[in-house]
Amino acid sequence: MISVKNIKDLPKISLHINLLTSVITEDINDLIDITTFKRINDIDKCIETSLNSLRDDLNIELSINKLIDKLIEDDVIYSELFVDLNLYKKIDLNKLVELILFVKEKRNYDLNLVLMCSDKLEKEENLE
Repeated sequence: MISVKNIKDLPKISLHINLLTSVITEDINDLIDITTFKRINDIDKCIETSLNSLRDDLNIELSINKLIDKLIEDDVIYSELFVDLNLYKKIDLNKLVELILFVKEKRNYDLNLVLMCSDKLEKEENLE
């Protein structure tokens, strides 16, 4: 018979992890009260704080390592990390992708990177 514990112990896959929502910085909890997370300003603060943390190479590396740690802890054997290119216009996207791939390889974790566009990017904003 299959029990809840047996199910929790099974390996898992995660087919859609959004980079922005997976990046949790220490000060997000200070910015918003999750129980009253209703106002658009709260959402904007959360997004801006996460984006700011991704402008720093060390924070990117730490964030991806934390994400992989959590996935391993949850027994996730395969995952796909989505990056919406429209959200990262102020960030060097080539560097962001390189760092994510660097950490993935260093950790030898089966994480695929999916680059997506929710809107059209300008021609000069496309990744090479």
